[in-house]
Amino acid sequence: MLEIDCNIDEKLYIPNKLKELLHDKNICFLDIETTGLSSKYNKIILIGILYIKNNKQVIKQFFADSPKEEKLLLNSFVSFISDFDFVITYNGNTFDIPFINKRLVYNNINFNIDTSNTLDLLRIIRKNKVTLGLEDCKLKSVEKYLGIQREDTISGKESVDLYNKYKLNKNEDLRKIILKHNFDDILYLPKILKIYDHIESRDTICLKYVLNDKAIGLNIQENDIKFSNNLLSIKGSSNPLDGPSQIHYDDFHTLKWILKEGILNIDIKVNKGKLSNGNMCYYICTDDIPINTDHIDNKTYNIPDNIILLKENNNNIINNIEILVYEILNYTKTKHSNCIY
Repeated sequence: MLEIDCNIDEKLYIPNKLKELLHDKNICFLDIETTGLSSKYNKIILIGILYIKNNKQVIKQFFADSPKEEKLLLNSFVSFISDFDFVITYNGNTFDIPFINKRLVYNNINFNIDTSNTLDLLRIIRKNKVTLGLEDCKLKSVEKYLGIQREDTISGKESVDLYNKYKLNKNEDLRKIILKHNFDDILYLPKILKIYDHIESRDTICLKYVLNDKAIGLNIQENDIKFSNNLLSIKGSSNPLDGPSQIHYDDFHTLKWILKEGILNIDIKVNKGKLSNGNMCYYICTDDIPINTDHIDNKTYNIPDNIILLKENNNNIINNIEILVYEILNYTKTKHSNCIY
């Protein structure tokens, strides 16, 4: 059984949204490699841990030279992990941690990782997949979204295949490839924390609009976007501007903008339905609205071109809602050209 340590000359970035949660906690990042997906029949052959020492990152790997060394690997792992009180993973609450806990029981090792003291980043990203505009939540897809370019090119399944070959010939080059795959998984895992900044930035719609030759900023918090029955209600705020209140009624929406107070309210007629994947959704049909929808991107969803998806299950489609608000303002400005616009 091998233990490999590597110092990373880089400080750990903690997003503002996590600072309170992680304050005063001794945290580490965890990723495992196994001989298969079954914790009953397969074994753990590699565990990677990234932790902080002297404000710098350190990666420690426990590698079993053969599956028979699993118990030795786990005992060394337990001695080390016991110093930490919070574990961060990617899909760890579903795979890594239950797998470890079951193998600990199998090997009669009295230790258990409590998932109440963990953070599974996959669950956070999956919850915000639509808001982020991700096609899927695979680790490499998220890394690409964040601009992370890793050096290793193999998949988890390929790592298993390589280890099966390594068991037979103990080829050092194969071992290096397996270790490199786990190393990169754990090296880039802390960088996934930056996804919180992207999620937070999408919590607010920020529009720059021109009214009567004056630039005006319009902000809409996601909490102020409400769907109820067949109505989408949006509340926004803008910097105050001299001028009469704008109140307009149209077939598909109503708009009330009190310019002097910077208060905007828009109600939009929407449809409720179900997507082909079974998820509930709210949408509008472009055949029913006289606004420009050229900038709406529906590539993420397998839906007709004349449908604008606004919400899927509990996830607002912020990009589409933002464009819709902007185009409603443009439409109202054009139709009611005799007003302050």
